[in-house]
Order: sequence, then C-alpha cells, then structure tokens
Amino acid sequence: MKCFYKELSQRKKYLITELNNQIASIEWLWFQKEISDQEYKVQFDDLERRIEELQG
Repeated sequence: MKCFYKELSQRKKYLITELNNQIASIEWLWFQKEISDQEYKVQFDDLERRIEELQG
C-alpha cells in the first residue's frame, strides 16, 4: 500500500509539472499575440483550478 501512495504522489507531481508547462505555453502564445486576453484568462483559470485540485 505504501508503494501505491508513493506512485500516486509521483504521478501528481508529474501532472502538476505538465500543467505548469501548459501555462508557460499559453503565456507565450499570449505574448506573441496569437490568442486574445479573454482566451488567455479562460485557459489560465482552468489550468490553475486543475493544479489546485491536484494539490488539495
């Protein structure tokens, strides 16, 4: 059972890292003016919410 929790913890860390990478990606798209402020805000809020759920 201890191994299961360790694996779950590692998976959460991996998913949080991937979500942070997605945030960096949308920030770059916004900076390059490829997405609007509204699109950026919606995507950013969704990614932040998902990260909070994993950390919670």
